[in-house]
Amino acid sequence: LYTFKELNLAEEEIPGNISALLINGPKTEISEAELYKIDQFVMKGGNLLVFADGLVEMGQSTQYYNMPQYLANDINLDRLLEKYGVSRGKDYIMDKDCATQNNQQYGKLNYYWVPVLQKNQMNQKNAISKNLGNIVMYMNGSLDVNAALADKDVNVTVLAKSSKNAWTMKDNIMLNPMMINPPADSSAFSEQNFVVLLKVV
Repeated sequence: LYTFKELNLAEEEIPGNISALLINGPKTEISEAELYKIDQFVMKGGNLLVFADGLVEMGQSTQYYNMPQYLANDINLDRLLEKYGVSRGKDYIMDKDCATQNNQQYGKLNYYWVPVLQKNQMNQKNAISKNLGNIVMYMNGSLDVNAALADKDVNVTVLAKSSKNAWTMKDNIMLNPMMINPPADSSAFSEQNFVVLLKVV
């Protein structure tokens, strides 16, 4: 039902017959001219879908047992997202309701960075998410939409969220189930947004 076309916004305009623009996994800066084209596309009623990591995996660190380093994915696309009230967390969402594995040597291992979302964590009123359940989210960053909620010109719909047993982690990350423990302070837990839908009215 869909035709995908790759666009080089540095050299091309966004064609008038395109109804949706997808930005998938940005990790480099976008020029001011490209940002302007994207912004104008949205302001004219175009749909923008963004999949952006909060953190990026870098090379191995000798400090942490030769495990990968995870650094903030700082991209200037955030300026455009923040204009509409969305702020990306430079973090990973951890959740007690997560994928697990029974290990013969260590017993049950919790992969906190792989939350498993049940049906009640998906928006049941929206066509995108109402028929989904048991969704596995992998290494996702948080989304803060408080600014959008305060904007009377933006309608906000949270399509997918974590359980109430979630927290975020952004420093000294080691994705090893043997080396991650949930916070001892219960106030550190809260629901986190995985997927949000904004509509400018």
